Amino acid sequence: MTDILKIVKWSQDNPNYTYIATWAIFFIMIFVAGFFAGLFDIYFDGLEFLIAAMVILFFVLPMTACVLQNKNRSLLWLVISLSWWGVIIILLLKNKSEDNIEVETAVYAETD
Repeated sequence: MTDILKIVKWSQDNPNYTYIATWAIFFIMIFVAGFFAGLFDIYFDGLEFLIAAMVILFFVLPMTACVLQNKNRSLLWLVISLSWWGVIIILLLKNKSEDNIEVETAVYAETD
């Protein structure tokens, strides 16, 4: 149980890495599905698109929502996250969470 809590804490502390890992897992899942489809010479007739859409709907969007909540941002950013430039914009968003503000003020206090 403590390992899961460590992973959750890490993902809250590093929302950008969590977001990159989410998209990396998505592309790996799509690659593996395509590899096995090609390996066994299976033709799905549009099923690949349906599987990719389901994975985005049930995996990528909830993880993006968690990242946006960790960054203390509006969930309206989810709409932008569905395009390639939206992914870059979300990565560039500044973290506005209270924990981050406390860390930044502590760093500035130490440097003065």
